[in-house]
Parts: sequence; C-alpha cells; structure tokens
Amino acid sequence: MAETTISRNWIAKMALFIAAFFGLGIWGLVDATIVYPAKGQAFADYMEFKYLEASDESGELLRASVPDPTAALADLHERKDALAQEIEALPAESMSRRRKQAELLRYGWLSSLKVIGHNTPRYTVLADPAATLEELRTEWATAPQPKPLSNLDLPTQWLFVAIGVLGGGWMLLTMMRVTKTKFSYDESTHTLTLPGGKSFAPADIAELDKRKWDKFFVIITLADSSQHKLDLLRFQPLEDWVLEMEKLSPNYEPPEEPEADAAADTADDAADNEPGSGAG
Repeated sequence: MAETTISRNWIAKMALFIAAFFGLGIWGLVDATIVYPAKGQAFADYMEFKYLEASDESGELLRASVPDPTAALADLHERKDALAQEIEALPAESMSRRRKQAELLRYGWLSSLKVIGHNTPRYTVLADPAATLEELRTEWATAPQPKPLSNLDLPTQWLFVAIGVLGGGWMLLTMMRVTKTKFSYDESTHTLTLPGGKSFAPADIAELDKRKWDKFFVIITLADSSQHKLDLLRFQPLEDWVLEMEKLSPNYEPPEEPEADAAADTADDAADNEPGSGAG
C-alpha cells in the first residue's frame, strides 16, 4: 500500500502565508503598544505645553490642573464650537480672549490624552504647573511639532494584530491537519482508500467530475451515490492515482484524436499502402 505525502510546494506556499500573517500581527502589535502610543504621547506633551503656555499668559497657570478630565472633556466638547466663535469676536490682546484660547487648548490636550487612554487624573493633575511648563518649554524649544493621532490609529493596529494572529493561526492549524491526512493506494488492485477509511476501486466509479481540475480538485461519484471531493494539490501522487483509476473505470472514454492529426495519420497510412512504397 502506497501512501500520499504532502506537496512541498504547498507547504512552502503555506509557510509564506503563515509568516506573512504572523509578521502582520507582530508589526501591528509593535505599532499598537510602542510606536503609536509614543507618537500620541509626544503630541499630548506638545498640547500640554501649548495649554500651559496659554494658561500662563491668561493668569490661570496655577489652576491649570484638571482633577476630573472625563467631565472636563465632555463639557469642553459641547462648548468647543462656541468657544471658537467667541475667540474670533474678542479683541486680539484681551484677557478674555486669552482665557478662552486656553480653554480650547485644554480641550485639545485632554482629547490627545484620550486617544492614548491617558485621560485620567494621573496625567492631568499637575503638582507644579510652573515647573512643568518650564520643562516642556525647554523640550519643545527646538523639537518639531508632532502630528496628532486619529481615533482610528490605535484600533486599526489592533485590528492588524487580530488579523495576523487569527489568519496565521488558522493556516497553521490547517497545515497541521493536512499533514495528518493520508490517502493510501493498492497498486495491485487499483483501490484507493480515503482518510475516513472508505475504499473503492475503478469499477465503483460512476462519474469523475473534472470541471475543477485546473484548480486541482476532482469530484468522484461512486456507484453508491456518495461523492468525494479530492484535493490534488496538497497530496502527492494522488493526481496520478486518480488518472490511473479513471482509465480503468467502466465509463472511461479516451479523448478523441484531433481531426488534423487523424487526417495526417490517414494520409500516412494511404501512402504506406501505395505500390512500391513498402520495403523491397
């Protein structure tokens, strides 16, 4: 009894897909836990600097801490459009304008913290706002202004993690399952035994559907009306066994000889039968 082996080409193809999926997952994980949080924190620090600077200019620096950032953010979100309109209507150098600008910058700071999950008192209550402002002023004196994260940046990276882990895991399990699957073939009786234990010989084949042969699939219908879809790509030499059994099956019809070849054969036969054309 001969047994199938797994196609090396298929294993190589699956290995590439598995590596690609897990690579995507690792890439997403690094971005979600290191790269994007760092970018988001940089922008939050910058917004904190701009907010504290505006608070200092408006005489509100000592009250710059936000004990309840969730409630403050919700309130500012409701008023942000009105604040922007009020700022435009106020004189450029007025104290009222500066205070409202500080409020709008506070909204930007709290929003940037929320994107990275840091909108909590731990990050918004400042023990010494003046000292914090000086540290941030030194930091951002020469550093370029960072770009903000969108609300979708981090969730998108976690989506890549999920796709990579689930896709790679599913393919890995598929490859493990396939490696345990075996077809066996008795070359003396031309009997094929399926992984489930069912065996059949060419005489048992009622129909062999090769419409998906180009996709390496064949559907065999047996005399007992059962159908079996065989994967010819993964298992070798299953294709050779199926072709051999097809030729021995009751309904096998040899492929017709092309007309041009048949005409050429007829002409050759006629020429051979002409007088004097044979060996003397």
